[in-house]
Amino acid sequence: MKKLSLSKTLLTGAVLALMTAGFTACKKDSDPDRKKFLGSFSVTTGTISCGVSGNGTIAAGTAVVITENSGGDEKVNVSVGGQLSVVATANGNTITLDNQTVSGFTYTGTGTLSSNTLTLSINEYDATVPENCVYSMTANK
Repeated sequence: MKKLSLSKTLLTGAVLALMTAGFTACKKDSDPDRKKFLGSFSVTTGTISCGVSGNGTIAAGTAVVITENSGGDEKVNVSVGGQLSVVATANGNTITLDNQTVSGFTYTGTGTLSSNTLTLSINEYDATVPENCVYSMTANK
């Protein structure tokens, strides 16, 4: 029977420990789906359609800013004109606004990214009226 020397045993153990530490210390990179949405967009066309209070437009040049959200690798914050900030989930070339209530209004919606163009539709429900408004916009990076 062949004896394994103490130094070989220690060396083998050290290598295995380092490999294990290396594999467990790896942190998952941020979701690439989320990364492609991050940045500032500028509205080129936009409309507002409300059943009760009427229709309107979203001014060209209005900023749509998408930033990382700490709620998970696929989460982003979507800010429109600095007045509305909602959370969305990125998946492929689509973001989906999480169903959420902000300042008494309920928001849902979706957006798609093609090259540097974001097409975004946000539904806003006001229970006090009751009224549903749809904000539709196209914005470029």
